[in-house]
Amino acid sequence: MGSPPESAHAVARAVAPKLAPNLDAFVALFRHRGFTPSDIASILTRCPDTLVSKASNLLEPKLEFFEENGVSGGALVHVLVNDPYVLGRSLKSQLAPCFDCLVKFFGSREDVASHLLVKRGTWVLRAFADSMEANIATLRRHGVPDSSIAKMMTLRPRTLSRETGQFSDLVDEIKGMGFDPSSLLFVHGLISMAGMRRPKWAAKMAVFKKFGWSDDQVKAAFLKQPKVMGLSEEKLEKVLNFFMNGLGWTADNLVTYPTIFMSSFENCILPRLSILLTLVSNRLLKRESVASGLVLSESVFLRRFVMKNSVKAPHILLMYRNKEVLPQFNLVEDPSKRMVEGDQCL
Repeated sequence: MGSPPESAHAVARAVAPKLAPNLDAFVALFRHRGFTPSDIASILTRCPDTLVSKASNLLEPKLEFFEENGVSGGALVHVLVNDPYVLGRSLKSQLAPCFDCLVKFFGSREDVASHLLVKRGTWVLRAFADSMEANIATLRRHGVPDSSIAKMMTLRPRTLSRETGQFSDLVDEIKGMGFDPSSLLFVHGLISMAGMRRPKWAAKMAVFKKFGWSDDQVKAAFLKQPKVMGLSEEKLEKVLNFFMNGLGWTADNLVTYPTIFMSSFENCILPRLSILLTLVSNRLLKRESVASGLVLSESVFLRRFVMKNSVKAPHILLMYRNKEVLPQFNLVEDPSKRMVEGDQCL
């Protein structure tokens, strides 16, 4: 991208032309710490507000703070290139107290630095609130292991920043539903519940009720796969309509395998069903094994159903490679191509 000044100036002129005069000091500040021209341009592109003030006024103290706390050299480059938005957080009211909180939790500044290097590890710096330390203590009192709490910091740290009374009520509610605090599912359930307003939860319950589900059946599915309630009403209705009205499944069938809700129709459900039902028609598979085949990992599905039967039914290998769909499923092909929440392959 050229030498640092030229490449950075090009970016600055494009994203924040009025702030370009502050650029030279900005570039020098980062070059001194081993950032490449590409690194600097990336930070500017994503966070042009970092040019608002003179680099020495706000940015340098933050960079020095990271370095003093064990995040320096390549680690500093990694953290800020992957999440430059932390530079927009206040050193006094967010970064410093968050580090202190994390040191108390992890045990050392070295461990905090290591946490910041994991995927989404820096999100906690952007979601810190004074309530976080008390909420961590609440989780520990309920028997939630530190490994699960650390996972929450990378998945949805703002959940840990809820007001302490609200957070405590949420923990009690999730525990009362039957979630085991020692299981990582407890954290996923807490995150799902905390991220949803009550009217939205009621709307999703109404979708299940429309298909004849009881409260206990919805709760059972939620306990097995908390992410189910994070899906949109559109996604939920599409899955329920396809399996219950289209295939004649019962609510209990889906409660047994709620991970099905998270799968993509186009990439997983329809191609896999086509293979599984083809095996059933060839008497190579019992119909009651179809549901479990939809929730296996890709490698296990390939080994257990495709390769195992590729001699007696050689055409299924081609079906697998081409993601072929049986003709009776073509009616749902178009809506399945509209990607909505949860559309992913297992």
